Amino acid sequence: MRLVDDVNLVLPLHWREERLLAKITRIIDQSVRCCIEFHNIDRARAVCN
Repeated sequence: MRLVDDVNLVLPLHWREERLLAKITRIIDQSVRCCIEFHNIDRARAVCN
């Protein structure tokens, strides 16, 4: 029973970390793609930030 309780505590945390990591990766990916579309770095910085 103790093992089951431990697993139930660990899994949600791991799941939240995975979700957060996926979200951060997606945000970075969008920023990079956005900035590649604008070849002018100053314009890219203004638009993407």
